[in-house]
Amino acid sequence: MCSRSSVSPCFLAAATPAKTHGLQPLIWLARRWTSPTDSVAEAFEAQRDRLRAVAYRMLGSHADAEDVVQETWLRLSRQDTATIHNLAGWLTTVVGRISFDVLRSRQARPEASYDDRLPELVVTVDDSPAPEDDMALADSVGLALLVVLESLRPTLRGVPGGLSIAS
Repeated sequence: MCSRSSVSPCFLAAATPAKTHGLQPLIWLARRWTSPTDSVAEAFEAQRDRLRAVAYRMLGSHADAEDVVQETWLRLSRQDTATIHNLAGWLTTVVGRISFDVLRSRQARPEASYDDRLPELVVTVDDSPAPEDDMALADSVGLALLVVLESLRPTLRGVPGGLSIAS
C-alpha cells in the first residue's frame, strides 16, 4: 500500500494524470502538494500593509497596529479558510473588531503615557539675525574698515611697532 507521507513511485503512478509529458507531472505534483496554508499565507502577506494601515488609523500606535495584525494572522490560521469567500473583507473585519477590543481595553484600564512625564517644551521666538544677515553685516563692516584704513597715512595704517601718538 502506498502512503501519502512520502512521495513514492507508487504514489506518483497513482496520482498523476494519465496523459502527461516532460515536466508536467512534476508541476502537477508540486501544485498538488502545495499546502493550502501556503496560499493563505501569501494572500495574508499581500494584505499585511493595508491591514496595518487600517489598524494604525484606528489605534494611533504602530506597536498596537502590529499586534492587531499578528492577532489577525493567528485567528486566520485557526479558521477554516474554505469557508472564507472574500479574504480581504474577512481580514479587514477581523482587524476592525480586534482594534475595537483594544480601544475598549484602553478605556477600561488606561495606561499612562511616557509623554506625560516629559516637561513641556517651551517655544521661544529667535530674535537674533539670520546667518545671511550676519554675513552681509560682516562684508559691509569689512568694506568700511578698508575705506578708513586707506584714508590714514601709511605710517598709521599698520606699523609693526604700533601707532605713535606723539606725531
